[in-house]
Amino acid sequence: MQHLGFAPSAGQTVFRRPVIRQRSSETFITAPTVPPTKESP
Repeated sequence: MQHLGFAPSAGQTVFRRPVIRQRSSETFITAPTVPPTKESP
């Protein structure tokens, strides 16, 4: 859980993990043809 580096609260880490995962999943399902270059900042 200390992978991010700055996780002062366990709740924040748990919330951050699912949020990123859901966002990635939605992007993949919404635009499976679009490369990950656009998804990346």
